[in-house]
Amino acid sequence: RNLDLIKGGGGMLLREKIVAAASRQMIVIADESKLVPRLGKFALPIEVMEFGHKSIVAHLADQFATLGYNNVPIKLREKDGAPLITDNNNLIYDCAFGAIQNAAKLAAAIKSVPGAVEHGLFVGIATTLLIAGPGEVEVIQRA
Repeated sequence: RNLDLIKGGGGMLLREKIVAAASRQMIVIADESKLVPRLGKFALPIEVMEFGHKSIVAHLADQFATLGYNNVPIKLREKDGAPLITDNNNLIYDCAFGAIQNAAKLAAAIKSVPGAVEHGLFVGIATTLLIAGPGEVEVIQRA
């Protein structure tokens, strides 16, 4: 409800974030199944360069551990049995954190890893959230 989001499940998170950051407003439309009390119900996608990706993932795991997220499952996203290549020729790793305690701190830790191109944490970017429920739409605005 604070309008922090995890996006990028479709594998275009870098471009999604560029467009969102360039916009005066970011309006998000979702059904009520996507509204969670705390981020982390869904895996966090992280786009990384293909070059050195195994080393990048090891550094990400180290950063996660410094924040208290030990043994986070980090899985290379595949499509048809091969690594999914993003529209920017990078790879996506999905990270299952469970409850994310501090999204802004996690976002900064990920960005500190060379080769981690972008992550699916949209912190402080969305301005309006439209949540569709049975027979109604709830509107949540950033204060």
